[in-house]
Amino acid sequence: MPPLHPGELNPLKPMPALARFWTASPRLRRTLTITLFLASLVPAAIGLVHWGVGLQRPGYTNFGDYYLDARIGVHDGWSSLYDLKVEEREWQALGGADVLPMFPVIYPPPLAWVVVPFSLLPFPIAFALWATLMLALFLWAWTTIAPGSRLQRWTLLAAAIGTSAVSFGLLLAHVLIGILAGVTAAWWFLRTRRELLAGLALLVLAIRPQAALLVPFALLVAGYRRTFVVWAAGMAVIGGVAMASVGPSGVHAYVDRLQMAVGNRAADYMVANSLSVAGILSHGWLAAGAQGFLILVTLLAAYRHRREGPELPIVAGLIGSLLVTPFIHLEDLTTAVVAAWLYLRTGPPIQGRVHLALGYAVLALFGNLTGPSILFRFSLGTEPLFVAWEVAWLLLIAFVPHRRLAIPRAEPVAAAA
Repeated sequence: MPPLHPGELNPLKPMPALARFWTASPRLRRTLTITLFLASLVPAAIGLVHWGVGLQRPGYTNFGDYYLDARIGVHDGWSSLYDLKVEEREWQALGGADVLPMFPVIYPPPLAWVVVPFSLLPFPIAFALWATLMLALFLWAWTTIAPGSRLQRWTLLAAAIGTSAVSFGLLLAHVLIGILAGVTAAWWFLRTRRELLAGLALLVLAIRPQAALLVPFALLVAGYRRTFVVWAAGMAVIGGVAMASVGPSGVHAYVDRLQMAVGNRAADYMVANSLSVAGILSHGWLAAGAQGFLILVTLLAAYRHRREGPELPIVAGLIGSLLVTPFIHLEDLTTAVVAAWLYLRTGPPIQGRVHLALGYAVLALFGNLTGPSILFRFSLGTEPLFVAWEVAWLLLIAFVPHRRLAIPRAEPVAAAA
C-alpha cells in the first residue's frame, strides 16, 4: 500500500461518523452547497445594495475620517495631525456636522499618507473611488484564496457578504479590507517562494497595525525569517518617519487617544469592548495574562504547522490578532472570514469544518439590516460567543492534529477555468 500523505485519513482506522457522512455522497455535498448558496443570496444582495446606498452618504463612513485626516496633513502639516483645534477647523471647512461626524484622529500617520491623493479630489468622488477600490480588493482576496469548485467559491463569497461584519466593512469602505488584501498578497508570494516580496506586502500593517500584527511573528516561528526581517526593517523605517512627522507632542497625543479608545471613553470611539478578550476581562491584569497566553498559543500553532506551508501560521496569526487587540469593531471580524477561506485551503479535518459552520452561524447573529436604513442594529450579547469561538478555533489549530479529509479539492485557477 502506498504511504499516506500526512493530511490523509488512515484507511485502516475507522472514520468518525461525521467524516463518513461527509464523504458518503458527493451529490449530498453538492445539494448542501447549493442550498447554502441560495440561502445566502438575499442577505448578500441586501449588503451590496446598502453598499451602493452608502455611496450617497460618504461622510458617515470610515473614509470620512481618513479624508479629514489627510486634509489636515496637506493643509496644516503633519505635526498638526492630532491637534483638535486644527481638526475642528478642517472639519468645519468640509461642512461640519451636515457632512460628516467628527471623531478625534486615532489613526497612525501612514493611513493619512495613503489617502493624500484622494484628498485632492472632491469628497464624493474620492469616496466613490475608495469604496470601489476596497470592494475590488475584497473580491481579489476571494478569487486568490477561496478554495473549491466554482459553485463552492461563489457560495463562500455570498455567505461572506451576507454577514453583518463584511457588509458593514464594505459599507464603511474600511481600510481593513486593504490590509487583508496585503496579507493575501503575502501568502501568495510565500506560496511562490518569494519571501522578500511577502515581507514588503506585510508593510500594509503600518496603516493599522492591530489588524494582523501577529501574522509576521507567526511566520517568523514558522521559519519565514527573511519575510519577518524585511517586514520588521520596513516597519522600523515607516515608524521612525511617522514619529518624526508628528513630533513628540503628536506621539504623546496619539498614545493618549489609544488609551481612551480602550478605556473609559471607548464608547466615544465606537469601540466594541465585548468583541475582545481584553474588553470582556475589563483590561486588567487578568486580561493581560489572557492576552499573553493567546499570543503564546498563536506562536505554538504556527510552529507546529511550520512544515505544512504558510496557510495555518497565517490563519493563527489573524485569529490571534483579533483576540489580543484591545481596539476592535464589528467590521474587524471580516478578518475571521478571510482566515476561514485560507483555513479551508488546507483541507481541514471534519471537526474543523464543523467549527467553521458554528462560527458562521454565530457571526450571522451579530446584527441585521433594518428596513431601508443603511445602519445596522447590533445584537449585543452574542459577541462573547464569537470571542469564545475564536479562542476554540485557535486551540483547535494549536493542539488538535490536522488530519485532513481525503476529499479532492479543485484549485481556484482550475475551478475558474
